[in-house]
Amino acid sequence: MKILVSVILLFGSIYLVASGNSLLLLFVLSLVIVMTVHEAGHAYFMLKHGIEIKEFGIGIGPIGKQLFYMNARQVHLPLLKINIPPVAFHPLLIGAYVVPTEEGEEHLKNLPLRSRVQIFGGGVHANLILAVAIYILLHAWMVILIINNGMTFPAEVARNAGISAILAFALLKWHKALSVWSPVAMGMFMAGLLWTLFSTPGATDALIGPIGIVTTGVNISSSGSPSAAFELAVYVFAISLSLGLFNSLPIPPLDGGHMATALMKRVKVPQKVISAYGIAGLGLFVAFVAFILWNDFQMLGALGTVLFMLCLALVSLVVIRSMRKRLIEKRSA
Repeated sequence: MKILVSVILLFGSIYLVASGNSLLLLFVLSLVIVMTVHEAGHAYFMLKHGIEIKEFGIGIGPIGKQLFYMNARQVHLPLLKINIPPVAFHPLLIGAYVVPTEEGEEHLKNLPLRSRVQIFGGGVHANLILAVAIYILLHAWMVILIINNGMTFPAEVARNAGISAILAFALLKWHKALSVWSPVAMGMFMAGLLWTLFSTPGATDALIGPIGIVTTGVNISSSGSPSAAFELAVYVFAISLSLGLFNSLPIPPLDGGHMATALMKRVKVPQKVISAYGIAGLGLFVAFVAFILWNDFQMLGALGTVLFMLCLALVSLVVIRSMRKRLIEKRSA
């Protein structure tokens, strides 16, 4: 099975390049990179705070058989030493995850609040760094195009490139502090943005999920436009920023929700209140995801309605199982 999947991925990639759809292949790889970078942000701070990682996965997992597996190793680069945890590759590559060992989970519970918040916010911070890096590359691309075409160099391009370079330096230089505060700031911005969208008639039609994201990316990649590559880079920038913004919302089970829960435990909020917050947040999360999926499936007509109902039933089943598990753990405790 592994060999079959490997052959399909290999020849599928060769077909896309040979048929002139190399941009489509680049778009798929970009989605993998965006999600991998998010989980790598969590993994970085886990290792930084002494949490042993059982597995870093690329693809939808950790359930199911792996396609490839790479043992933990240490990579030596000039002036840099990187500890890479065990990495698993799954057939459905669009996704990523990081799983600590049992000892690592126990260690996480005993860490100071600041350290735990850094770990929970690391993914959002990593997506912000990636978005800023893409923004810088886009402006560098514009500079090259302007010079090659003999056009007048606009001061706005240089100013934006300079500001984004300073921001990137700050995000990397003070990553320990900003990994806490950048997700908080992004969560506040995202909450305000959603409030504006839901209070403005028709504005929520612009919210799209996985189907809408992939459809838009495929349309850009297959448009044949001379500016398709540039437009695709802008779109990947928007995806990375949006993933960070979405995960910064203080709603369980998102990263922002984990940060809020850790803070509530630190200030000794009653466990009943924290449990109620978790259940309410999970319900709000399911409702929000259902709304986005409804927008997505509307693109598919009647078939989309049927698929939406099936997905809603599946999500409800997962939520019920999660709640039952929590109740069993609570009773056993």
